[in-house]
Amino acid sequence: MKHFNHIPNIGEFIEGMLNEECPAFVKKKTITPGEAVELIKRAGGIAILAHPVAYKYEDNIEDTEIINLINEIKVDGIETYYIYIDREGNKIDEINNWNEIAKSNKLMVTIGSDFHKKDGIHPDIGLINEDVHLDKNTLDNIISKLISIRNNKEEI
Repeated sequence: MKHFNHIPNIGEFIEGMLNEECPAFVKKKTITPGEAVELIKRAGGIAILAHPVAYKYEDNIEDTEIINLINEIKVDGIETYYIYIDREGNKIDEINNWNEIAKSNKLMVTIGSDFHKKDGIHPDIGLINEDVHLDKNTLDNIISKLISIRNNKEEI
């Protein structure tokens, strides 16, 4: 009330309080992907590169560039089981491609499910009419890795 002399609507509040040079603005600090991986590993975690297929279609980054990034920042795995939905609602399934890349780079694989919006393709979680799942060996490997990390933390 003091700043606006009335109760502001959401847009007015954001513009008047949260943007740069406003009373409640907080500059966010960003880190590089490599720094993020280092922090995750120092904390005893597993660093996974999320949905590389999205970088290809949203940022026009070629597979080779993504592979170079994976090797440069030294992630432990990649989210290979992921169906990308483009802006027109097309489903892009590159699971086999990214599984091969993970295998040839000795990386663990994970599964992901985005649910940013309800659009007839995305329910609360997962994808409608898609049978994307981890096989038992892959799931066992992920669980084994997580148990190992937990046990190592308990020893500390």
